[in-house]
Amino acid sequence: MKISGFLKQTVKDFPPEKLTIAVFTSGCNYSCPSCHAKHINNGGQNYTVDDVFSYLDKTKGFIEGVVICGGEPTLQKDLPDFARKCKEKGLLVKLDTNGSNPEMLERLLNEKIIDYVAMDIKGPSKLYSKLIGKESYSINEGIALVQKFPDYEFRTTVAPVILADGISFMTPEEAGEMAKEISSIADKNSKWYIQKFVARSKKEMMDERLSKENLAEEIWETPNELLKSFSDEVKKYFPKCELR
Repeated sequence: MKISGFLKQTVKDFPPEKLTIAVFTSGCNYSCPSCHAKHINNGGQNYTVDDVFSYLDKTKGFIEGVVICGGEPTLQKDLPDFARKCKEKGLLVKLDTNGSNPEMLERLLNEKIIDYVAMDIKGPSKLYSKLIGKESYSINEGIALVQKFPDYEFRTTVAPVILADGISFMTPEEAGEMAKEISSIADKNSKWYIQKFVARSKKEMMDERLSKENLAEEIWETPNELLKSFSDEVKKYFPKCELR
């Protein structure tokens, strides 16, 4: 498994605040302009699986779980082997995914080696190709599968969208469109978190147009009032929607 990054302690990535490590796999089938992990998506291998397990062996009884993120982890063919070994060590395993690889999700589900899945829902279908920087992938099958894991959440980052007439944030109305679309295939009791976009430097952003150097300062991060309006619209279909 190609590992570009390795965070040795975090309490923010596995609810409710479990002490975990985060493993960032290399490569992604999306090219989201708002992504600030350019070095990971385009990166090679900076750590090995042995590096990770050597650290876990040293912290046995201290670290509670492993968060596998990226990039897009489901592109890694040996992801099941890695997750299984984590489970064998008595660790909880969380997967962050864009939901575009249902074959891998189904394999992980059948093998019962993932405890929690966080799936990104980028926005309404009419904006999906712009939000992911490529032709849209179908996520319906991924959504259906994610709901079968022991625990899961959906999450949306309220990001700027690059349109023909300029750059602007997604609107609350578009949040409502997104939630209405997903409500036809997802349990209304699903957890859904709304997250803030924060611009970073050119070297970090997948698309330099969304970097701090190029964006107007008022678009450097999502305004709190927009996050609240966004959440209010999603709550009409998914009452457990919260801000994160």
